[in-house]
Amino acid sequence: MRRVISLQALRASGKHVEWIGKTEVFVLETKHGVRVFSGMCPHQGGPLAEGEITDASITCPWHGCTFDLNDGQCIDLGTCRNVADGMRLKSLPFEITGGDIYVAVEADET
Repeated sequence: MRRVISLQALRASGKHVEWIGKTEVFVLETKHGVRVFSGMCPHQGGPLAEGEITDASITCPWHGCTFDLNDGQCIDLGTCRNVADGMRLKSLPFEITGGDIYVAVEADET
């Protein structure tokens, strides 16, 4: 596990993006609590942190895929074509300890 940001700093900024090895980590706080995903859209790698974020969803700025922030499931394909059914954001394991957010990234991703 690697410390990425304090909960206090996340609440002040709303979101945080950081590279851990080869993985772009995207941390945000939603109405359902803290969520940690890969920062790249599973469709074509668009920068999710630059997309439109609501209380319940995030929309990739490249092609408009919209994902549920509770479970990462794609809820609207936007202009995306030829995508697999069940496309979802890649959730990353994390924990909050002592007011800090720690994220685990698999060894082959660092």
